[in-house]
Amino acid sequence: MKNSGASKYHLPLWVILMIKVLIVGVLSENSGKTTLAEALISEAIEKGVDVGVSKPFCSTNGWYHYEVIVRSAEFGLLLGRDIQRLHNVARSIESVELENPVCVLAMPLDLEKLEWNLMQNLSMNQIAMIRVSGKETKHYVVNSNLERFTGILRKEVERLSKALKGEVQEIEIEDAEEILRKARDLSNEALKEIKRRHDMVVIESFSNVASPNTESLDSDIIIAVSPGKAVIYEGEKYRRAVDILLDFKDPWEITTDGVLRLLKPLRTIELKPKELGNKGILKEIFNF
Repeated sequence: MKNSGASKYHLPLWVILMIKVLIVGVLSENSGKTTLAEALISEAIEKGVDVGVSKPFCSTNGWYHYEVIVRSAEFGLLLGRDIQRLHNVARSIESVELENPVCVLAMPLDLEKLEWNLMQNLSMNQIAMIRVSGKETKHYVVNSNLERFTGILRKEVERLSKALKGEVQEIEIEDAEEILRKARDLSNEALKEIKRRHDMVVIESFSNVASPNTESLDSDIIIAVSPGKAVIYEGEKYRRAVDILLDFKDPWEITTDGVLRLLKPLRTIELKPKELGNKGILKEIFNF
């Protein structure tokens, strides 16, 4: 790893024990958020830090990650791919529902049915199932979207639906939008609870959104990740930049790149490929 940029932001190790970190992606996919989070969590635990993890919102494509469908059926609970990785590396005793209160399973559309009209290839049309966890866990299957999938993929969703614990409610796409909107409040409460229970908390955003919910913005350090690079920002300055861009929007409607253009980073770190490891990442990031 190669460190460049400002070096004035030094943190003693005891401060790291009580820090909240939000990891955001610059690209819409494959930025490397989860890989960096795993390295950071692993090293913090090795140093005896009590680490909590949170992925307030996740969306996994069942076509590209079929193992998620298999594992969800085994557990009777819709699971996200990234939170399973964070949960395991943190050796967490928390419930996955608390760490990841909102989970979406997406499926690719049958483009032939759409007469090859890619304008209809919208993310909301690809939602197959939703899990929302608060005081209780509810699963929903988006009936109107099942018709947009191939027959094989539709059967996979139906099979998973039967394997889930409890009742699975059938909804339409309009209902899905409202359910996801209201679920943000649940995700805020879940993250507050994780913060109360743990000293250091590592929060992973989704896709390239500036923040998965409002509570995530209350973080001390923001790490923006793209392939081969991690850029460190002060949490307060990042929050102010998001506020400037809100303009009747929510934080998850703002992309990370728009925020970063308003800020000067504390530090920039060059990352190695996952296979080579990024040992020493904790020290590089927090400069202690």
